[in-house]
Amino acid sequence: MPRLPVRVRMNKVRFRPPRQRNVPVLPAVLSGRSLDIHPDKLALVQRKARLVAEHMSAPDVPFSVQKLAKASWVKKPGEKMNIEKPFTLRELADPAGAFPKHGQLIFVFRHVRTNQILYSFTEVLDESHLKQIPFFAKHSTPPSLRRDMWTPHCVVSFPTPEQGHNAFRKLREFRKLHELCWDKTNPEWIRESDRSRMKKIMNQRANTSADLARVLSMQAKQSVWMQKRLDDREKQTKHFLHGNTDITIDAEKDKKIIQKKKALLMKGRLATIQEMAKLANSGEINRLAVERRNLTWRLERIRPGKNDKLAERLKKAILANKNRTDNLLWAKRRAHALTTVQEELEKQATEKDKQVEKLERTVLRLQASLKRLTLPARRIERKAMIRQAKEKLRIAQEEAEERAALAREKTETGDHHATQAILPRHLTTPLPAAFVTKGVEIQWADLLDGEYAKGTWPEGIVHTVLPLTEQRAQTTPMRQAEYLKEIEEDKKRIYDDWVSRYTAANSEITMEDLSEEAVEARMRRKVGLRRYLTLPTLRNPFKRRAEPEF
Repeated sequence: MPRLPVRVRMNKVRFRPPRQRNVPVLPAVLSGRSLDIHPDKLALVQRKARLVAEHMSAPDVPFSVQKLAKASWVKKPGEKMNIEKPFTLRELADPAGAFPKHGQLIFVFRHVRTNQILYSFTEVLDESHLKQIPFFAKHSTPPSLRRDMWTPHCVVSFPTPEQGHNAFRKLREFRKLHELCWDKTNPEWIRESDRSRMKKIMNQRANTSADLARVLSMQAKQSVWMQKRLDDREKQTKHFLHGNTDITIDAEKDKKIIQKKKALLMKGRLATIQEMAKLANSGEINRLAVERRNLTWRLERIRPGKNDKLAERLKKAILANKNRTDNLLWAKRRAHALTTVQEELEKQATEKDKQVEKLERTVLRLQASLKRLTLPARRIERKAMIRQAKEKLRIAQEEAEERAALAREKTETGDHHATQAILPRHLTTPLPAAFVTKGVEIQWADLLDGEYAKGTWPEGIVHTVLPLTEQRAQTTPMRQAEYLKEIEEDKKRIYDDWVSRYTAANSEITMEDLSEEAVEARMRRKVGLRRYLTLPTLRNPFKRRAEPEF
């Protein structure tokens, strides 16, 4: 029975976050405390030291990388989200989450036998990705995805999603041209056998590097006119808001309507709005209302079929009056919004942040309470709280400074929502940022693959190694006995280091008092009534007896 195709929409998949590993920590070293009366605490320290050693020997990340999507990831109605986030190529290429938007990362996978290439915006492959490979010969398209046949080839990161979408489209188009128009680039392949020619067409490993270098070079050239378009948009916006002084009015050649339009363009929309708002506040709206009421009264007094021309003129006058009133009211609202936003931005740029003031008061309160504490343990806890509060205060101050700088910039440039509401639609349509090659990084599974396009890479491209086998190379495989021996040695080293720090803080205790032999002896020492009673040694019924030796 053929395997059912996996159809997983990655933007709809929701995983349960992975469980956090419990990091064992040794007890804090305190001065003035003696563990001699608590021998069980030393045994606890030894157990903690072993847990620390095992934690340090465990790998940080899993060895295997999830490359294919699973049908079980699809959440059915009524089911709980119980699947943990798998360890995928995104965790290797972007562990800090610096590229969260769709399109900033392009994942390239390669077939280990045929060197066929698949491009993906997601870190795992789905059956739908096989549609990228066209059919040009028998067995040229894989029937299904196999986990052992597809491996990561490289990961390309872009500073903006628009640049990633543009590169993804061009890479797929170039790959399709290589696979379907091979007779134009390699006409000598016609004389070869069908099987040999199919293998050469399927091998896109070198072409991928060349295509990637070509796409990045095209984007570097494209960035010139994209930046010019952004500069033109900024210039048009500035002229529309603040006026264009380059316009000249010719009183002899220009008509009155054209002269009026040019005068408005020279003045700018902001100045016009302020004048109209001032006029609306001075009583122009009330005058227009009285005028419209008089015109309506005259229109109602005209009998049907008589003075049709006068009635038509009155209707036009009423409509012009209404439009004039609406424009004055709109200008009044826009002026009020501009004034309010300007005041808010100035307030953000000058006043102190409330969160920063609250954290400063918290730090002062903790520092004052520290002076009243006398117990060493409480003082250590309070100092830790002060450090955490200071760290939060530092982060809050940095965020407040960023917001203040952004508010000052918006105040100077006028780039805020109140200004955007004034602009026409052709000036509010967002334009993509200019493509750049400085922030583009390519992480290769094999760095030698970049040599296929040597000499054609544009400047600013960073080539690094994708750490696919780094964790495996740093891990030493051991037998069970060797592993236990190493763990015991690490445990002894960690425990001795803790004991040396403890004896340095407590001068009345020596290293011999805290040695492992002394701890075992104190643990075997009888306490309480057992010191005065002679009790027979009880055998553990759950422990197997040792077999006699012959």
